[in-house]
Amino acid sequence: MHEWISQLETFLKGTLPGASAHSKMSPVGRGNTEEHIQTLMSPARISAVMVLLFQVENIWKTVLIKRPDYQGVHSGQIGFPGGKYEEDDKSYQHTALRETEEEIGIPAQDIQLIGALSRIYIPPSNFIVYPFIGWLKDHPIFSIDPKEVESLLLPDIEILLDESIKDEGSFMAGGQSGWQIKAPYYKIEGQKVWGATAAILSEFKEIMHLIKA
Repeated sequence: MHEWISQLETFLKGTLPGASAHSKMSPVGRGNTEEHIQTLMSPARISAVMVLLFQVENIWKTVLIKRPDYQGVHSGQIGFPGGKYEEDDKSYQHTALRETEEEIGIPAQDIQLIGALSRIYIPPSNFIVYPFIGWLKDHPIFSIDPKEVESLLLPDIEILLDESIKDEGSFMAGGQSGWQIKAPYYKIEGQKVWGATAAILSEFKEIMHLIKA
């Protein structure tokens, strides 16, 4: 196992930045999502996503997906591979592995799970998202499901750690027929990454900076 992957695995077993890191990329006016989870009046749906780490010519990368346009809350948005927890899933991490294989074609048995980030709540879709981190020993061969994925983004980890990629703008929350909000975002490969995906990235970035310190 690579040294920094081992360090990351160890760090994930401790106390995580969680809500404080999420808040740095939360829409203006939105509070602590963990507090939202604790006070939900109706049961939220569950989903799980995968922060997948891999090397290309000794450069560490991860993968993000661009969703196709559809009549839904997350139409056209950038996210991590993942999806809804199903009753047949043995665990939330099983959900993340299954969905990653279905969406981008990476076999679940090839992904080495090293831990989880903090869960996060998405009010517009009433989902609690559980993010997991895994890595690949070999170069990935992607095979996307066009019904779920329009295209892939494969950013370098070092680029993600650059604070200059952060900006702020206006977005439609709740899909094309939703409402406009102001929120911070990351500029990644010409795309604006905001919402829960940006919050998850914020926690990952904060952990990586602590490891590198």
